[in-house]
Amino acid sequence: MIDSISPYSILTFNIIFFGYIINTSILQYFFYTSSTLPSRLIDNDNNNDDNKDNNDSSTDMSGQTSSNITSLTVHKITNNDNLLMSWKIQSNKLDNVGRFYGWPILSNKPNRGDYHRIITFINLILASFVAGFTTECSIRKLNYIRYDKIIYIFSSLIILIIFEILLAILCQSILEYYWHRIMHFKYFYKLFHKYHHYYKSPEPWDDMYIHPIEAFGYYCILYGPPFYLSLHYLSFIVYMIIMGICGILDHSGIFICIPYIYNTKDHDKHHSKFNVNYSFPFPFMDILHQTYDRGREK
Repeated sequence: MIDSISPYSILTFNIIFFGYIINTSILQYFFYTSSTLPSRLIDNDNNNDDNKDNNDSSTDMSGQTSSNITSLTVHKITNNDNLLMSWKIQSNKLDNVGRFYGWPILSNKPNRGDYHRIITFINLILASFVAGFTTECSIRKLNYIRYDKIIYIFSSLIILIIFEILLAILCQSILEYYWHRIMHFKYFYKLFHKYHHYYKSPEPWDDMYIHPIEAFGYYCILYGPPFYLSLHYLSFIVYMIIMGICGILDHSGIFICIPYIYNTKDHDKHHSKFNVNYSFPFPFMDILHQTYDRGREK
């Protein structure tokens, strides 16, 4: 019965659902919708239009003028606004920089994949449901989440919690890597995974563009640790915060790096090159299996 569901489970559902929308919106607005970038883009385009006659000798009627304007705009941004544009991983993909596209259900971003709105909405509901289900199981003692009290901040329990976070990340990383490799088998790729690889330069809101069957399989891996590991509830919360943040950042097109630990270029390169960097969120499984492409170039 619906009235028997714990309010904590409903709260968890809403935290995942609205937290994703709010965090992704803030990320996109802060980076993609700079207060100065739109005017710079417009100014560059206007300047190029004004000087169109000067470039006629290098253009033809096939539309090459437009491509020259685009390349010139990119050139100006990357040379004169290095600080502003240093965050963009694929700095030649600037079509959506300077524009704000919110939650796909409420916006109409051009060149989105087939059924993007429906698929991303289903997957967000699915992720929120699995999170709520995991919480409900913990309350009903159907998994191994513990609620030990922390009395002292430097108690041995804190050390145990840190260990549990690392263990949960390790288990998730191992299972995710092999699940991801399976999704690249020809049959599964054609059936499921091709949706996610539609975007070669992912941006905010593209991370949820996954076939729902594949997404459900991954959510079982993501929320799985408390069903086979004994975890303090704080361990699981911190683990999920790390996974959630990395999931959004990996598909944001924004360069963020923690040296030797985490780099958003890694998964971005997986989308652009296809057969490297299967690990999420950290690269150790790729390093182990020699599928890691460091991708030092900007």
